[in-house]
Amino acid sequence: MVAAEYFVTQLGVFSLLPVLPVILKTRVTGSPDAAGAILFAFLVTYRGASIAVGGALERVSSKRALLGGLALTAGCFLALGAVGAHAYAAPLLVLSGVGMSINGVVGKAIVAENVEDAPARLRAFALLNVVLNAAAGVGPFVGTALVGHVADRALFGYVGVCYLVAVAVVAAGIEERPRPRRAASGVLDWRSYVGLFRERSLRFLIVTSAAVWFFYAQLFSGLPVHLFAHFGSRGLIASFFALNAVLIILLQYPLAAGLSRRPSGMRSESYMEVLALGFVLFGVSFVVLGAAGAALAGVYAAVVLFTLAEMLSTPLLDAAFAHLGHAGRHVLSFNARKLAQVVGEGVGGFSGIALQNFFVHHGGESSYWWLLGACSLATSAVVHAVNVTQVTATASEL
Repeated sequence: MVAAEYFVTQLGVFSLLPVLPVILKTRVTGSPDAAGAILFAFLVTYRGASIAVGGALERVSSKRALLGGLALTAGCFLALGAVGAHAYAAPLLVLSGVGMSINGVVGKAIVAENVEDAPARLRAFALLNVVLNAAAGVGPFVGTALVGHVADRALFGYVGVCYLVAVAVVAAGIEERPRPRRAASGVLDWRSYVGLFRERSLRFLIVTSAAVWFFYAQLFSGLPVHLFAHFGSRGLIASFFALNAVLIILLQYPLAAGLSRRPSGMRSESYMEVLALGFVLFGVSFVVLGAAGAALAGVYAAVVLFTLAEMLSTPLLDAAFAHLGHAGRHVLSFNARKLAQVVGEGVGGFSGIALQNFFVHHGGESSYWWLLGACSLATSAVVHAVNVTQVTATASEL
C-alpha cells in the first residue's frame, strides 16, 4: 500500500515540478530572482518541513502522520485550483510543501521499519524509485498539457485530487501501529539532531548528500528553463523527463540488485565509492548539456547520463540513512537525510533559475552548465579522497 500511495502522490508531484519554474517566472512573478526565491521556499518546505516537526512525528502512529500530511497537501492544491496562479497563490504553494515533506519522510520510515536486512532495504528503496519514476513518466505530459489553462487552475486541482486519492488509499490499506513510547521532547527535538552531527561518518554523509541533491535539483529547475528556452514543442519537452523515468523503470531495480551483491557489501565505504562515481556522471551530463545547446541528440545524451547518476545516488542515500536508524528512530534518520536534501535542493533550485538567468544575460548560458560540471567532478574527487582517508584510518585502528 505504501507503493500505491507513493505512485498516486508522485503522479501529482511530477505533473507539477517540470512546469513549476515556468509558472513562477511567467505568471506568479515577472522577476527571475523572485521566481527563484519562491521555488527555493517551496523546495525548503517540500524537502525539510518534516524536520521542524520531527519530535511530534515520532510520537504519533505512522498512519496518522501520513494522513495528516496528505490531507494538508490536498487542501492546499484544491485551494490553488480555485485561485489560480497569481502572486497571492505563493503562500499556499509553500504551505503545500509541509504536507508533502511529512508524506515523504513517514512513508520511507514505514519501509525502514518493516525491512531490516540492508541489501533488502536497498532493493526496497530501489523499487520505490521505480514506482516514483513510473509516475514521473506520465506526470510531465499531464503537466505540460494542463499548464496555462485558465491560470493553471486545472493543473493545481488535478494535483489536489491525486492527494485526495492517496488519503483514501492510506485510510483503507495501511495498518495503524502506535509509535514506541519515548522520553518527552519538543516538536523539533533539536537535541537528537545535534547528537547526529557528533558522528564523523554521519557528518560526511550529510554533506555528501547535500551535494547530490544540489546537482539533482537541476532536473526540475535549470533543465526546464533550458528546455523551454530552446524548444517550442511541449510534447518534446515532456519527452526528456519521460526518458529519465523510463530508464529508471527499466534499469533501477537490476542495478540496485547488483550493488547489493557486491563483495564489499553495504558498508559505509562502499556507499561512498558509488556516490563518487555518481558525481562523475552528474558532471559529465552537465558538460554535455552545455555543449549541446538546442541539439536534440546532445540533450538526450545528457539526460541519459544524468539518469545514471540519479540511479546510483538516490536509493543508495535512502539505504545509508536507513542504516542509521538508531533504536528504530527511522523518522530521525530520514529527517537527517531531509536536512541534507533541503539545503542541497533548495540552493540548487534557486541556482537553476536565478544563476542560470545571470549567465544567459551575460552571453554564456553554456558556461552555467560547464561550471556545474566542473563543480560535480571536483566533488567526486573530494568524496573519493576523504573516503580513502577514512578507510585507511579505520584499518589502522583495527
